[in-house]
Amino acid sequence: SSAMAALACDRALLTTRGALTEGLWAESKAAALSAAGSAPEFGAAVRRLMGVPVERARLAAAGCELYRQRFDGVHTIAALRQASGER
Repeated sequence: SSAMAALACDRALLTTRGALTEGLWAESKAAALSAAGSAPEFGAAVRRLMGVPVERARLAAAGCELYRQRFDGVHTIAALRQASGER
């Protein structure tokens, strides 16, 4: 997905949060979150991030680290091997 691509490519991620958003995103502080369905809030978040390069860099670093720890393909391969009984 575009979110995973942003994380893997060391880019800051701004996305929406809603009722089904996993707590991981807020807990990890690896993404800036804006309320789903609120274009004004999302626009304000974009403007805020555009004006604060240090925050964009922090988000990018945190996101890249989260990707490596949780979403990198090596984790998928390991899970598939485990499920198939391969070591």
